[in-house]
Amino acid sequence: WGSGLAGSLWGVMALAFFPPNGSEFAQYQYLLMMMLSGMGTAAAFAQASYPRAFRAFMLPACVPFTILLFLQGTTLHTIYGVGSILYMLSIDRFVVVLNGSILEAYHMRFANQDLVEQLAKQNDVVKQASAAKSKFLASASHDLRQPLHAMELFAEALQQTSLTQASQHITEKLRKSVAAMRSLLDTLLDISKLDAGVIKPQAMSVGLARLLGLIHSEFSGLAQSKG
Repeated sequence: WGSGLAGSLWGVMALAFFPPNGSEFAQYQYLLMMMLSGMGTAAAFAQASYPRAFRAFMLPACVPFTILLFLQGTTLHTIYGVGSILYMLSIDRFVVVLNGSILEAYHMRFANQDLVEQLAKQNDVVKQASAAKSKFLASASHDLRQPLHAMELFAEALQQTSLTQASQHITEKLRKSVAAMRSLLDTLLDISKLDAGVIKPQAMSVGLARLLGLIHSEFSGLAQSKG
C-alpha cells in the first residue's frame, strides 16, 4: 500500500505537470518520461524482493503518463508511448528474474544452515558413540583379558606335561596362537587409550621374522586343511 501511494503521487505529478501539446514542449515531455523511467528503475532494484510492491508503484506512476502520450495524436508521442510500454514490460521482466535470483540465494542460505545443523547433530552422535565405545572397552578390558590369561596358563601347563613330540608341537602352536590372540585383544582394548590421547605413535623398525612366524603359526593349520 505504501508503494501504491508513492506511485500514485508520481502519476498525479505526471498529469499535473504534463506540458501542453506542441513541438516546443516535446523536450520537456521527454524529460518527464526520463524522470519516471529513472524512478521505475530505482524501484526495480529496491523492491525486486517483493514484485507486488514494485508493480503497485510502477503501474500508477507510469500508466497515466503513457496514456497522455497516446492521446496527443502525433507520431512522436506515439513512439514515446510505445517506448514507455516496452520499458514497463522489460523492467517488469527484469524484476521477475532478479526476484528469482534473490529467492534462490535465500533458499541456498537456509539449505546450508540446515546442512550445518545436521552435520553438528551427526558430529554429536559420533562423539557420543566414540565415548560409549571407549567406556565399554575400558570397563570390559579386565573381563575380556581374564579368560585369555587362563588359556595361556593352561597351554603353558599342558606343555609341561609328558606329551609325545607331535603333541608338543601342537601345544606349542596353541600357545603361540593364544599369544597372538592376546596381542590382538590388547591392541583392540588400547583403542580407548588412543582416543584419549594417552598413547602417542612412534615410528620404529619392526622385526618381520617374528611377525611372519606368528602369522604362519596362526594360519598354517587352516591352509593345510584347505590343501
